[in-house]
Amino acid sequence: MDGIAAEYGVCKGAVCLAIQWVEDTLVKGGAFALPGKKVLKRKSESVRVHRGRRHGKSDKPAERRSRSVLFGEKKRHTPKTQVITGRDTLEILDVQEAKGGGRDFKVYKESIGSSVGSSMPIDTDLGYLGIQAYHPNSFIPIKSSKNHELSEDEKEYNRELARRRIVIEHINAKIKTYKSMAYPYRGHYCNRHSMRMTLVCGLISYDWLI
Repeated sequence: MDGIAAEYGVCKGAVCLAIQWVEDTLVKGGAFALPGKKVLKRKSESVRVHRGRRHGKSDKPAERRSRSVLFGEKKRHTPKTQVITGRDTLEILDVQEAKGGGRDFKVYKESIGSSVGSSMPIDTDLGYLGIQAYHPNSFIPIKSSKNHELSEDEKEYNRELARRRIVIEHINAKIKTYKSMAYPYRGHYCNRHSMRMTLVCGLISYDWLI
C-alpha cells in the first residue's frame, strides 16, 4: 500500500478508501457472488470440503505489545477459512470463516453441516476426522498408527482420494496469488476479511467457468 500511495502521490488512507470502494462495488454488482449453501442440498452435487491454506494472523495491537500473548495464544486471532468446492465442476460453492483455534470439523458442523444432503458425497482430509459418523457418505484418508500399518488396499484408497483432492491445492495456490490472502492479514478480523476471501473465491470461480 505504501508503494501505491507513493506512486500516485496520495496518502495511505486514500488508497485504503479506494480499495474498499472497489471491493464494495464488486460485491454489490453480484457477478462474482458464490452459489452459497443452498446448492448443497442438491442430490446431483458432490463436493470437496477443505480448510483454506491462508491462516495469516490479523495484526492485533495486543499481539504486538506482548510476546507472551503472541507465543502462548498464537491462534486466538487467526482467521480460519473453509472452502467448499464442487468435485466435478471445480466451482467454489461457498466460503465459511471461523477463528483459528477451532477444529476444522467443528467449523463444518457449525456452518454447513446441517445444509449438506445425506446423499451428497464429500471428500475431506484428516482435519475432519469424525465426519463419517455425522455424514455417512463422506470420504476421509485412512490414518496409520504404530499398531496398525496400512494394507495395500487402504494405501490405494488413500492415493485415489488424494488424486481427487489435488484440485484443492490448485485452488489454494490460486487464492494465494492475491497478496492480501498470501501474507498475514493486517486488517480487522471481523470487518472485511470474510468479505475479501469470498470475493477472491468468486473471482477465481468466475475465471475458471468462463
